[in-house]
Amino acid sequence: MQARKKFLAVGLFTCLTLTGFSSEEVFLDTSFEEFPVGSLPSGFEIIYNGKGDNYQVVTDKKAATGSKSFQVWGVPNWCANVHYNFDVFKHRYVVVDYKMYATDQGNNGWISLINQSGATWGWGYCWLGFTAKDNLFRICYTDENGNNQCTYYGPDKVPMKLNAWNDIRLILDTKTTHCTVYLNGYKFYTSDLDIEKGIVTTTYYFKDGSVETFSRKKDNPSAYYGLHGIRIGDCPSTDNIDTGPTYFDDVRVVGTDEAPVEISANTTQCLTSQDIGNLPSGWDNIGILCSLENSQIAELFKGVTAVWHWNNQAKKWEFWSPDVTLQEKAKMYGIEAIDELPAGDAVWILK
Repeated sequence: MQARKKFLAVGLFTCLTLTGFSSEEVFLDTSFEEFPVGSLPSGFEIIYNGKGDNYQVVTDKKAATGSKSFQVWGVPNWCANVHYNFDVFKHRYVVVDYKMYATDQGNNGWISLINQSGATWGWGYCWLGFTAKDNLFRICYTDENGNNQCTYYGPDKVPMKLNAWNDIRLILDTKTTHCTVYLNGYKFYTSDLDIEKGIVTTTYYFKDGSVETFSRKKDNPSAYYGLHGIRIGDCPSTDNIDTGPTYFDDVRVVGTDEAPVEISANTTQCLTSQDIGNLPSGWDNIGILCSLENSQIAELFKGVTAVWHWNNQAKKWEFWSPDVTLQEKAKMYGIEAIDELPAGDAVWILK
C-alpha cells in the first residue's frame, strides 16, 4: 500500500503522527491515491451498504491531500459501515489517525474500533462521531436507565470545523481500555470501560476549559476482547432525510508497545496565524505543537526534515533542524539557525 505522504496532518496531536514511534507496526496507511475512483479500497469490507455498494467508494469530489478520499454514505434506517480488520491486541497501544470532512447538513460519520459479532449492529469502542447542524454540535450518550440522551453544544465548546476537514486521533490502551480522542489539536475526551460492571465513563474536555463526565451502560462489555479492526461509518442523524456522505482521508492505523505522548487537556493556548503573521515565503503550514519539553520535542522530531520556530519574544521566525545541510540552506535565505527549540513557544512543522 502506498506510503503516507509526509507531513499531512494539522493539530498538535497530529505532530505525533509525523515522526511515528521507534517501534511500531503499521496496519493501514493510505490517502486513497492508489485506488481507482469508484472502487472499494482493497482490504476494506462493506458490512452495511447504506445508499448502496457503489456509494461506498473512493471519490475525487473532495480530498484533504492529493486528489482522492473515501466516501461513506448511509441513508435513513440503513447506515453504511465499512470495516478494515487487523490484530487489535497484538500491541499494547493502537493509534488511529484520520481526517474527516464534516458538513453542516446533519450527517454523522465516524471511525471506531469494532467487534461486529459483539452486538446486533456491531459493538464499537473508542470512537468520535459527531453531528452538526445550525452550527450546533450534538453529543449523545446512553444514561443509567438505558435512555439515549443528547446535548447540543456551540463551537465555543467543541473544536469541530464545519464544511472542512477535521483531524482526529484515537489512542486505545488495549490492556486498560483507556481511550483518548483528540479533535483538531484538542484533547477532546477520554473513556474507560469497566468490563465487570458494564459501565463506560467518559470525560469531555471542552474548549472553554469546562469538563463534563458521563457514565453509561455498555451492553455485552466482554465484547471488548473481540475487537478486530476499525469501522468507518455514516448514518443520517435526521429521520427520512438523506444528509449526504461523510468523507475520510489520510487514514493511518498503527500498533505500538510504546506509550504515546499524551498532551494534557487544553492547558496551553496555541498561537494562531493571526498572532504570528505570514509564513516564510515558499513554506506551507502543516501542523502545530504547543509547549512540550525539549526532551519530548527531540523525540518527536526524529526524522523531521525541517522546522520553523516562531520566537514569540523576538516576534520573528527562526529555523531549526538537526540536519546541517538544512541549516546551511536556511542561511542562504537569510534565516538565523538555532540549535535548540525553547519550550513554551509555538512550533510550526512545515514541508
